[in-house]
Amino acid sequence: KAKPEPVAEPETKEEPTTAPAAAPAPAAAPAEAEDEEERPGLAVLDMEVKAGFDEGVASMLNENMLGIINDSGVFSTVISGSDMRSMLDLEQQKAALGCAEDSCIAQLGGALGVPYMFSSSIGSFAGKFLLNVKIVAVDEAKVVARANAVMENESALLAGLPDLVNEALEKGFGVVAEDDDDEELRPQHPLFRLC
Repeated sequence: KAKPEPVAEPETKEEPTTAPAAAPAPAAAPAEAEDEEERPGLAVLDMEVKAGFDEGVASMLNENMLGIINDSGVFSTVISGSDMRSMLDLEQQKAALGCAEDSCIAQLGGALGVPYMFSSSIGSFAGKFLLNVKIVAVDEAKVVARANAVMENESALLAGLPDLVNEALEKGFGVVAEDDDDEELRPQHPLFRLC
């Protein structure tokens, strides 16, 4: 018996191919990414507690301030006191202890690589609360904004904190983050819903 011949595959004609369609051009970077590069960074020091004020309450107020500042959209990054402690080595932390002078705050900001530092202090005097905030430009070792308020009680302190922070942001950066008539301009922070 004769073996069957293997069947040859039919020849396929290669049709001329057109060049593949050009890949779409990459989308332009969103405006947010560009804004991110244009917006400065900020480090927020822990609130300094002066006479007659509870450290735990100051810590909670500091966390609220961080949220207000972060939600303002003014800064690309906001570094907290706990972030700073993890970033700085022991010698830098020792040097930062008791760092209240503007030039010292500026040096700390330089070590963190941010152009601005935000510091605050709170205390009690004559039955009222005194809250002070300032923003220091690291390169110039100069205060660019300062705001303070005297509050009657803790409720007023909590309600007035966003206004005080926004006052400093407005003085330092021309930012008006709040407007009672236009909710969209106000930062969407829980404290603002209480006001």
